[in-house]
Amino acid sequence: NGNGAVGIPRIRHLDPLVLDATFSVDERTEGVGVSVLFHDRESRGVAQVSSGSALPPIANHGGVIRIKTLIPQIPFNPGRYALSITITEEKTGEILLSQHAAKEFQVTGTFFGFTPVQLEGRWEVVREDSPNDRLGFPLSARKSNTSEGRCDG
Repeated sequence: NGNGAVGIPRIRHLDPLVLDATFSVDERTEGVGVSVLFHDRESRGVAQVSSGSALPPIANHGGVIRIKTLIPQIPFNPGRYALSITITEEKTGEILLSQHAAKEFQVTGTFFGFTPVQLEGRWEVVREDSPNDRLGFPLSARKSNTSEGRCDG
């Protein structure tokens, strides 16, 4: 199939991604947090999403817990990635469960960037005679006729 290994799920650059997982922990644990780490083929972390940034601790009722989160856009450079999931005790941060490379996936796109994360910019071509402050910073630095430098757009 030309673009990646057979059986590896694919997602297009900037498409949404829904993560859905089930787990259970010891019933004596009151609350938990969930963290999902995205990493590249060399196992370097490139992004993370944690339940603690958006939710109060997830209550544990002694049974199976199902969590689901929507990531509106995956800003990754085209290539292969994996995700790891870690469940922690909400008060102490103790790791209760951890599964490295729980799921592998491939991001597809029509370009290649030089870092794993590709931010979405709103680009425009500005005419040479336009004021340089439209972007809020100069795009080039030129030496002025004085001994001090100045930045011109």
